[in-house]
Amino acid sequence: MREQLKDDGYYMMHDKIFANQETLSLENLKKWAREVGADGTKFDSCLDSGKTATIVQKGMQEGQQDGIQGTPGFF
Repeated sequence: MREQLKDDGYYMMHDKIFANQETLSLENLKKWAREVGADGTKFDSCLDSGKTATIVQKGMQEGQQDGIQGTPGFF
């Protein structure tokens, strides 16, 4: 999201995800990206490719090592 819409788009998507956690799915992520103004084809391609999955997994592993058990996590 940030690649297309910079920080403003990132935070719009962030807010959309947190407001709709109960319906989180790949289908809805793609729908919400379009709602906040992203190019749907580019977003879908990026999401489907797993391009940033290793970054997310690394962050999750680091959080677990530090005792974080949920989002948000605080020290």
